[in-house]
Amino acid sequence: MQGHCASLGIAQDSPFDGTYLPYQTGDGSGTIDAADVANYGLWPPTSIGLVADATLLPTYTPTGPVPTLPTETFPTPTPSVSIDGGDGWYNSADTSSGMITVAGCPYPNAWDATAVPVPVAVCTGPAAALLARETVPLPVITNAH
Repeated sequence: MQGHCASLGIAQDSPFDGTYLPYQTGDGSGTIDAADVANYGLWPPTSIGLVADATLLPTYTPTGPVPTLPTETFPTPTPSVSIDGGDGWYNSADTSSGMITVAGCPYPNAWDATAVPVPVAVCTGPAAALLARETVPLPVITNAH
């Protein structure tokens, strides 16, 4: 809703200062419980579902280009006007690299990896040797409660 933030006294593009308001954390203190951070704030996670050691799963490295989408093109109106759609990246100060696969490491099909076994060793590149793999169980449909 245009103008809504300004009507609440909130400046546009104001960065998050790291402090949560009491209603945002549920306990009124404005901080997230340390036990919740320990359980859910770890990245990468050490376990995911039935995969006991998620550190063995294929990983990505932040060394690639940032993917951007082309800006929209418009038919030329009459009279002719120029529209600058930018370069597809809003924050020019954000120069972080994009996430890409680790060269030389195998990756499962992202759209069909249900029965792909979990590696038994972490792949770090061309010199990494993958040993025997453990099979990940197929998903099971459970009844709703």
